Formats: sequence, C-alpha cells, structure tokens
Amino acid sequence: MPQSNRRLAVMDVEGIIIPKRRYLFLQAIKKLSLVKTLVMIFYGFLYEIHVFTLERSLRNIYKFFEGMQENEFFQIFETITIIPGINEVIQKLKENGYKIALISSGIPDFLVENLAQKIQADYAYGVKLEVIDNKITGNISSEVIKKNGKAIVLSKLLREGGYSKQNCIVIADDRNNMSMFPLASTTIGYNPDYVLAIRCDYAVKGDVQEIIPFFDINESSKYNITKKYTFREFIHLGSYLIPVLCHFLFIENRFFIVLITSVTVIYIFSEIARIIGLNFPLLSNVTKNALIGEEKWGFATSPIFFALGVTLPLVIWDNNLIGSPEIGYSAITILTLGDGIAKIIGKGIGKRVLPYNKTKKIEGTIAGIAASFIGSLPFIPPNKALRASIITMIFEGLPSPINDNITIPLIAGLIITL
Repeated sequence: MPQSNRRLAVMDVEGIIIPKRRYLFLQAIKKLSLVKTLVMIFYGFLYEIHVFTLERSLRNIYKFFEGMQENEFFQIFETITIIPGINEVIQKLKENGYKIALISSGIPDFLVENLAQKIQADYAYGVKLEVIDNKITGNISSEVIKKNGKAIVLSKLLREGGYSKQNCIVIADDRNNMSMFPLASTTIGYNPDYVLAIRCDYAVKGDVQEIIPFFDINESSKYNITKKYTFREFIHLGSYLIPVLCHFLFIENRFFIVLITSVTVIYIFSEIARIIGLNFPLLSNVTKNALIGEEKWGFATSPIFFALGVTLPLVIWDNNLIGSPEIGYSAITILTLGDGIAKIIGKGIGKRVLPYNKTKKIEGTIAGIAASFIGSLPFIPPNKALRASIITMIFEGLPSPINDNITIPLIAGLIITL
C-alpha cells in the first residue's frame, strides 16, 4: 500500500481490549492490604472527579507496588480475559488495511507489548515502570501519563509511520482519549462515558463487534439485536406489570417494594458468586442470559439501578408521602415502556443519532415518547402524560454520569407532580 494511503487504527486498552479497571484492582486485591486497596481506589476516584491529574493519581497508585516481583505483574495480567469479540474487530481492521496501535496510560508498557503480540497489533505504548533486579520500584514515567500524553504519542506515530489524519481512526471509551480526536478522521466510542458520547463521531453500547460497520462500509449492522438483548428488554418491558397490578388489582405498593428489595439482595450475592466462579441456582442462569458487553466480565450493576428505578417511585409517590400513587405508576411506566421501547427501536431500526448523544437514536426517542404516553393514560390525564413523556425522553437522551434507570422515573415523577 502506498505510504500516503497507510491506515492506522488506534485503540485504548482498558475498556476496549481488556475489561476496564480490572488490572490494577486485581493486583491490589491479591497483594495489598484492604486499607491500601481502598486508598488506591480513592486515588482513582480523585482523578475521575478532576481533583488529581492522571499523572499524579498513577504515581501514587504505583508506589503501592514497590518491591513486587516483575513476573507477578505478568501472572495477574495473564488471568484477565480479552473482551469477547475484539479478535473479530482486529481481523476486520486488518482486512480493511489498518495497522493497529494500542495506547494505554495506565498499564506498564511491557504488558501492553505482550497483549499486542497476542492480538496481532502492530504498535504498543504504555507506562514505563521502573524495574531494578526484577523488582518494581514504584517509579513510573512516559509521555502517555502527561497532559495530552496520548496525543503526543499518536502525533509522533503518525509522523514517523507515514500515516495521515485522513486515514486514522481512534476507538476509545473515556475522556482521557479525547486529546487524540483532532488527529483522527473518525472517532468511535465503545461504551463511552458521558463526555465521550458527545464528542465522538459514532458510538455504541453492548458488544464490541457493533463498532465494525463504522469503519467497514461493507459490513451491515447485523450485531444490533441478539437473543440476550431481546431477553434483557423483555424483563425491562415486563416490569410495566407492576404499576398495572397495583392500580387495577389494588395490590399495595409495599408488597412490590419488599419483593424487589429481596430479589435485589439475592441478585447481589449471585453476582458475587458468579465473579468468583460459583453458580447461584436459577438467578445465575437468568443473569447470564441477560448480560451484554462489559457486564460479562464484571459485576453487572444495571439490574440494581433498574430495581431502584422501579422501587423509588413506589416509595416516594405514596399516599403517605408526596402526591398520589398514580404519579409513581406513571414514572415507572416511562422507565419500563418508554426507555425500553426507545432502546429496542433505536437499536433495531434507528438511523439518525441524537446530536448531543451518539449512543442514542432519534427514532428511538420518538418511539419512547409514544410508548410512555400511551402506557401512562390509565394513571394520569392525557395532557400530563404527554408533557411528562416528551420532557423525560428528551432528558433520557442527554449524556449523564448518573444511571438513567434512576434519573428517568425521578424526572418523570417530578414533572407530573409539578
């Protein structure tokens, strides 16, 4: 391929190639005390809320591993699963003529290089971790941990490798990668955070293979609707029965509050069991049939947030607190029917993305408004149902660090109440 036409695909490592926030966390659990592990997590939190820079946070974190053998880092790294489907993405990239670069600002470079060999990537960049006599000193360096460090590395790679911006794509999941965006013609967000969901050109949530159509024009979006996704949304939509049963069969709110809380507690224990390799009767099988994307290798929190989203309206809009139960039933309706239908339609037939959130489709939002409105009519007047449906589904499309299973029913209930 002529030098000027060389193609480059740049990929973040954690969140794209391997599960996010697993490597250093597993290192800490295995080798550090509980107190040091919690402090390490706290340093990461300070970075997330913009109190610490990435460099300051990482320097503090790696100091905890001073004295550890270098091969221990390899041993932990070998236990981490590569995200299912990433090999198919790599294959498609190579079929389309792309060279592949892995750039990590959190993992040691010798481990990124080892990972690059496994998945047949062409370039690997990571944190330079000082090792003396096969022992980690805790000192780190590298351009990737500096401000806009990934952009510095990519700029040098483009220049030295003879790549152009027009033939460069970036695949990432969080704001730490945005400095590279001006250096690429196409940016793809995979399970992007709320900042990246606005700034990237394309975005998907779910299975990683769904990014393929964004760089391969010959590939259809055949990954959109799967059996697991259908099963998951069946649970979502089926929860509309809760307000229906409460309203028409006069079942007390507290019955479902206790039931949902109990199932949620059992679910938490089942997820802990699943992560450590144990099988929890019945619930583990249900969970496995509903897990998609990054949930497959970590603690799946979505069911917990969904349970809270259904329970909170039952508690808040009760006769003994604020307003009437019908307000709570409508809020649950907008969460279950509105959000559920919006996801199915948006993922299945949606073509036009929302300008303020690349993971959402306009067709899905419109369908969600219609479903919310119709489903709320048994509980509240049409004018309130329409107003709450429109405003809430618009809010649903806004990128937010707060899980929408919580924000949707609370916003809906507040709108109806006011």
